[in-house]
Amino acid sequence: MNAASLRRQMKNGAYNFHWIAGLSLANSIYFVLTRNYGFVVGLGVTQFLDIIFHNIAQSFPNSVLIIQSSGLLLDAFICSVFILCGVLSAKGHRLAFIAGMILYGLDAILTLVSPDFIGFGFHLFFLWFLFSGLKALDTLKIVLSETNPNPVLPKNFSS
Repeated sequence: MNAASLRRQMKNGAYNFHWIAGLSLANSIYFVLTRNYGFVVGLGVTQFLDIIFHNIAQSFPNSVLIIQSSGLLLDAFICSVFILCGVLSAKGHRLAFIAGMILYGLDAILTLVSPDFIGFGFHLFFLWFLFSGLKALDTLKIVLSETNPNPVLPKNFSS
């Protein structure tokens, strides 16, 4: 495989973090509006938090907007961590791929506790694409080092 296709595969893998974050945030907004979830691929932790904040809001009917807004802000923060992993992974930061995959793997375990087996399956599906991006990054580094024994890698390539 050539460097251009490996770079494309790496970035495609990294962009899955953006999909995870975007669909999770969309799920949370949809839940606040309808009390249902729209996508099965969202983060389990944001769904869990949505339910907690919904239950708290039920106990304080005069503060529903503040409580739900706080929950959405926390969801947005969690999603921003995944977006950051995606941005850094797309730039070639191996540690960002690994950290994001660990976080998403822990979230997959949370879906088993619920038990949401379909959600768990989608987590495994997305983890495969993330792993493929990481593998492409590793192969790209090898290819670049073979073509140039003393490579000067771009600043955005780190271990």
